[in-house]
Amino acid sequence: MSSRIRGRSWAVLAAGVLVAALGASIGSVDAAGTRASSEGLGSSVSHAGVTQTFVVVYRAGASSTKAAAAVAAAGGTLVANYREIGVVVARSSNPSFASAMARSTGVEVAASTAGLGVSVGDDGADSSGGPLPGDA
Repeated sequence: MSSRIRGRSWAVLAAGVLVAALGASIGSVDAAGTRASSEGLGSSVSHAGVTQTFVVVYRAGASSTKAAAAVAAAGGTLVANYREIGVVVARSSNPSFASAMARSTGVEVAASTAGLGVSVGDDGADSSGGPLPGDA
């Protein structure tokens, strides 16, 4: 197996893990930090007027060269297109963006990043109210 194919396999695996993590958190916390119902992968917790970031993963072998047009048609703005691994990052305030992108040609899944990460306050302390996973 060539190193290029092996590299793509690892990149696609990494993107898959990211989307799985996103899917696990979708519906758990919305952009305002309140609990929302879980609808699974490809769902969206965005609300009209709240701009969120989304990760879009294309199926293996599918091209993301027309991602800018697909993102615009779904009501978003393309932030980055990682063609080599079939991953797109987009921003949108359309509450149906994830489901619209999931119906786009070649798209495996689209997920909001809402609720991921920990914000750090001005004093450098996190605002999560507790230790991070793995911290003692």
